Amino acid sequence: MIQKTFIVGGEPKFASKFIERLNKRFGEELNLQIHAHKQWDQSGDRRENIPAGTDLVLVMKSNVNHSLRNWARKKASEASIKFIECCHKVAIAELDIRHCFKIVEGYNLFDQDDEPQDLYETWGDELEGKLFILPLWGMEDEGLFSGMDVYERMPWVHHGKRKMISKWDKIWVSASKKVSPEMSNMFNLVKALEGKKANLVPFYSANNGKSPYLKLIQTFKSFKRDTIGHSQVKLFADQWLRDAYLGTNFKDFTSKSNITYALNLIFSLTLNDISVEVKEIIDEHFPKPGRPRKVKETQVVESVVDSMIEEPVLVQELPPVLFEPEEATTEVIENYVQLGDLKIHLNDTTIILNEVHLTSGEINIKICGDIDVSIQRIEGNTLYGVEMKKKG
Repeated sequence: MIQKTFIVGGEPKFASKFIERLNKRFGEELNLQIHAHKQWDQSGDRRENIPAGTDLVLVMKSNVNHSLRNWARKKASEASIKFIECCHKVAIAELDIRHCFKIVEGYNLFDQDDEPQDLYETWGDELEGKLFILPLWGMEDEGLFSGMDVYERMPWVHHGKRKMISKWDKIWVSASKKVSPEMSNMFNLVKALEGKKANLVPFYSANNGKSPYLKLIQTFKSFKRDTIGHSQVKLFADQWLRDAYLGTNFKDFTSKSNITYALNLIFSLTLNDISVEVKEIIDEHFPKPGRPRKVKETQVVESVVDSMIEEPVLVQELPPVLFEPEEATTEVIENYVQLGDLKIHLNDTTIILNEVHLTSGEINIKICGDIDVSIQRIEGNTLYGVEMKKKG
């Protein structure tokens, strides 16, 4: 039985080898033919459909971002096409596929070839199975870091690797204290009796008295290209940069070359290893000298602000949109910006809102006083990167 398969996730060489090994195990029972492939660093546009002629959508869940996976599931469901999320381990993936096609006989539990370990398996071995000490983004249980994005856990510090690792260690202590009141009390007691450095002793015990983050960086750099581990490191780094942009607007990076340096220092990667979408964001944020950012005028109409989403979703980048304030009259005695029903008073502090979601299809922005307001992009009824500050 031949099944034209649309692969979602991973990279071409790994996907090709993966399907080849699956077909070897299935023999004459099933023949998967790669019909199309959407790689891990590509996005799923809502206007795009599953390639015509597809019999099976196969998502490599260990090397795909959530938005691309959800797009594939939704489009497969709409087209009534078989959809399978499978592990990168061939023997485990075979079981999932057999279950989907109701092929009961033929599976040999003892016929399992040696397969390269992925990022998370390798990291588990490095910590001797104690992943709770330093859980990684992408694990099913992120433990003490649950609710924190990648960049919050590992922010960039351009003053040197030692200071950066020290910053990450402090974040680990802070996150550990939030696990429970008992844990917080224990850390505070140790600090009071032995000093704040004593709080890192159990953490450092996982790496012979040094920060486990040093070992993590070595692990990132240990994978060869075209392996599942290397692909997962690229996905990890891509998410790190997305969160740096969405959470901090790249405030910790001084330039595009500084981002390149950070990628090499932490992950042994370059900008060519990052998704096109994130590279476009970086190019827009750090334009070449002599090439100012383009400004696109837009019409201001009336609407209502509903709420701000706590975890923004990255969408297609648009040129920044600047709104010039209305002329202030002698009657204006306060400086404020009004977004629908939301009125924001400004002092000398710059205010940045990562994402503002509007319930209506219209946008209403009113500016009073000497205030500059810029919006990096607008997608439908959502504003991204709203920055407000007084002039001068």
